Amino acid sequence: MIRASFSMYRLDGLGPDEFRSYWFDVHAPLLRELAPVLGLRRYVQLHPTLDDAAAGIARVRGLAPSPDGVAELWWDHLDDVLGTTPEAKAGYRRLMDDERRFIDLSRSTLVFATARPIIQETE
Repeated sequence: MIRASFSMYRLDGLGPDEFRSYWFDVHAPLLRELAPVLGLRRYVQLHPTLDDAAAGIARVRGLAPSPDGVAELWWDHLDDVLGTTPEAKAGYRRLMDDERRFIDLSRSTLVFATARPIIQETE
């Protein structure tokens, strides 16, 4: 399984609530629609808790401000990530066009990785 973490910062002039609303109500349904042609197995949005405690913890640790959101994505195959079919290429173009409406791509980061679980919840 191939996983990606996309740490996103909102465009200047877009408030946090506006960013989260667009991301959840507009972008997520687009991604859900395109998931079959992209071979996407799972998609999760992480919406940060925007409170004083979280900001204080970041300051004490000397961390940069947290991103406005993190998307986690899962695929089975590298070909799906790379978008090798014409349908996948068109789908990725649609996603990028939409991302430019609310994400500051110049400040955001994308990491592809394999997971190495250390602690796992058991039932």
